Amino acid sequence: MATQEQLESFHQFASEQLRKGADALSLSDLLDLWETQNVSPEEYAENVAAIQASLDDLQAGESGRNAARIIQEVRSQLDLPSCS
Repeated sequence: MATQEQLESFHQFASEQLRKGADALSLSDLLDLWETQNVSPEEYAENVAAIQASLDDLQAGESGRNAARIIQEVRSQLDLPSCS
């Protein structure tokens, strides 16, 4: 989609959201919501492939790494205090 078309599409979307009462949403929030709802076919295919790969890993027994441990490692590498 060309930039002008994207701008017009976003303007229409944002105006509609505001008419529906989404006054509390910031411009950034509206853009995030619009981008989420307007994913290109290529991005959609990439997302589906990534989700399928994760599901395949889970089915094969791969459970990933513990998030708390990863956060602890990163904080340690950055010389940040522990968040206990």
